[in-house]
Amino acid sequence: MDGRLIFLMGILFSFFIVGCGDDPVEEETLQSDDLCIVTGIRFVDEQGAPIGSIGNPNERNDQVFFYPIPGNGNLFIQAQTNIEKVWLIPAEKSVEFQDVSFASMNISYTESELNDKQVSVTEVSAELVAFNFEDFAPGYYRIFVKLSNGTLQWKNTYLDSSQSGNEIYEFLLGEW
Repeated sequence: MDGRLIFLMGILFSFFIVGCGDDPVEEETLQSDDLCIVTGIRFVDEQGAPIGSIGNPNERNDQVFFYPIPGNGNLFIQAQTNIEKVWLIPAEKSVEFQDVSFASMNISYTESELNDKQVSVTEVSAELVAFNFEDFAPGYYRIFVKLSNGTLQWKNTYLDSSQSGNEIYEFLLGEW
């Protein structure tokens, strides 16, 4: 073989070895405003009364009532103005960001972002909406609501139609 060919093959081989090394894969870093994380949940009973919380909920819902939270079938969403759209987004539990003041953050999401992540989107025009979640897999979700005044509100929940609200509540207390 020609010396130059052997030299080139050696260089190509060394690139192959270096390229296939066991370099650590860089994991994606979570951010406190990530769309698909739940950092806590505020519990609400069947009448809409707060009954406790876990974690540090990354929510914005000062104009909308969501109840019951957690849910095992139907969820009611009520506002003083018309609700135009409801998105259900699957999420992951995150115990990070427990010291973050979400209320003071200027977090916003676009409808395009919500549409890309949703498992359900419903267009409505009412101040009270009953949303049935019985066909969805058990797990953490974020519920986003667009009001007729253009405001976007959101709430974290855990849904499981195979368990009672009390069973879900006990499960979540143990998980956090």
